[in-house]
Amino acid sequence: MCDNCLLNEHEIYKDMTLSIEETLRLLNNLEGPKPYMLDAIMKVSTGRKSKVRAWMIKTGNFLITSIPEYSKDSDFSYIEKNVLKDLNKLRIPKPFIKELENILYETSLKEAEKLNNVYLKKSQQIEKAKNKLESNLFQRAKAAAKSISSTLLDGFIKKVSNTFRASKRNPPSHSQIQRDLNTWNKDRAVWKSDEIELTEKATVLNIVSKDILQNKKDPYKETKKYYVLPLRAVCGVCQSYVARNPYSYREAMQLQLPNHPRCVHYLEVFSE
Repeated sequence: MCDNCLLNEHEIYKDMTLSIEETLRLLNNLEGPKPYMLDAIMKVSTGRKSKVRAWMIKTGNFLITSIPEYSKDSDFSYIEKNVLKDLNKLRIPKPFIKELENILYETSLKEAEKLNNVYLKKSQQIEKAKNKLESNLFQRAKAAAKSISSTLLDGFIKKVSNTFRASKRNPPSHSQIQRDLNTWNKDRAVWKSDEIELTEKATVLNIVSKDILQNKKDPYKETKKYYVLPLRAVCGVCQSYVARNPYSYREAMQLQLPNHPRCVHYLEVFSE
């Protein structure tokens, strides 16, 4: 993972309101042979974004209602000792995280099915995925759900803390801060769900691509050239990946893509 890209998620793009299609048009200024894998995944419509957005709003609302009540006469010292201290103990309930995990896993299965034309039967118990690809998709959904939940919680606590610290002399009332946070929660859910949609689609693309390349009986795969595409990048690590094109089969299998939120880079293979 690119550490620099995680310092401030707003630094990845100046305009985080770009749609998936606009982001791809911005980055996908390709030279040479036109790839097909990216076009394929962008045509897959599973409704994940709307489901994740609904989950984020619901979970954010849960966090907002968890802010301890305090009187309108409370000063910052009281709020710091009683409200902010309790907020740092707040956790997103496991059933919420499990719900997001299921959303990501089920939509990933649908995308994988369309991408490699292989019907993936969902096991009755997700934890008992029957094959390696299903297992990889499940592990990714599990890790992503945990990461997304953690980022939401951290962002929420930071937002509340900054709001109180910015108005030490006249702290907002309990109802006022809840109204402000409702606006923040809805606005964040819009651009963040778009980011998650793009990142998870790119992740599924790379998981499925590697699965196909590793399992396909191709006597020439060791001699083919593998490229990281698109050829433009906004991240230093991704720029270095692109600069080292082309890769051997073994080198390509070691790459970890996507590399950061909204990363659209993926592996493409061309014959020698």
